[in-house]
Amino acid sequence: MRDRGTTWLLVMASLSAFCPSPLRSQELSAREIVSRSARAMAGSGDIASLRTLRLEEVLEGRDRGEKWEIIRPNLVRRQQEGAFILLSDGRRAGYLEGPRLADGTLQGPHLVPQETYYHFEMDISIYVPAFFDYPAEYAGLTTVDGNPAHLLRVNLPRGGVVVYAIHAESFLPVRVELPEWNLRRQMGDFRQVGGFLLPHRTWDPRDPSQVIVLRNLTVNPDLDRSRFVFPAGIR
Repeated sequence: MRDRGTTWLLVMASLSAFCPSPLRSQELSAREIVSRSARAMAGSGDIASLRTLRLEEVLEGRDRGEKWEIIRPNLVRRQQEGAFILLSDGRRAGYLEGPRLADGTLQGPHLVPQETYYHFEMDISIYVPAFFDYPAEYAGLTTVDGNPAHLLRVNLPRGGVVVYAIHAESFLPVRVELPEWNLRRQMGDFRQVGGFLLPHRTWDPRDPSQVIVLRNLTVNPDLDRSRFVFPAGIR
């Protein structure tokens, strides 16, 4: 004769067969996940109204960092005072200033090798989810900090690949991966900025001591497009 404890365990085992865990639940389509993520981040779901971003990424514990300006979908300007100004105008990529030569002087304007132009699309994808601008494909389920998350893979137009983990309940993007660079960033401290819910801290889950804090994050600043133009004759 079974005792009550054994009977209870058998009942629970039977129920578990009909009540799968979130990681075994029915997969959503990539389109549905993108739509829910847009609503999670923008409220109204009008993610297209997020046109520009300005921010400063600073390694926690330091005073100064790197300033970013982004115009969707493919313009980016990155600047570290006294070190470099990097730029992508959507077609080409290069330096307006820097890096420093062996004698300490800053190099003048020059393009990076053409085969690396696509790296700048990868840069943008860290802070503006690429699945809002380019087609995404469903890549399965995973966990982030023990919570189920959907994976979306995006093949960027110039050849880069980016993979996002989307929280299965909040539908916020909680991790971004760029396999080519072995880059993995988890995202947290989401705050409302200009009507959008955006992360203000990122870190590598493999080394959580390296935290990047996003400061002065501004949505839809009026960015001067002339700042995204290379000088004539640049090579």
